[in-house]
Amino acid sequence: MVSICLEDGSRIYLGFSKRDELRVLDNLRLRFILWWLLTVLLGFAMVFVATRECWPNSGITESASLIGESDFACQSADYTTQDEVAHLGTDIEPHA
Repeated sequence: MVSICLEDGSRIYLGFSKRDELRVLDNLRLRFILWWLLTVLLGFAMVFVATRECWPNSGITESASLIGESDFACQSADYTTQDEVAHLGTDIEPHA
């Protein structure tokens, strides 16, 4: 309930019914759930995009394990980027 004091000293009282309060709370609850869902989905998308560049590591891991088993005939994937993972992939490849 809210009250407002007027200049002549009288007060105006404003109140909500229980039904109005529940409607406001339901609306807020729905907004909270939607914002939470949007935030979680956005977080998943950001992690997916950020880790997508790490996927070539599986080829490097395979090559390293084969080299560890003394199979020097294996080759890593062809890396077109110039990041640290690409350098590691080309360093692992056996040189003829």
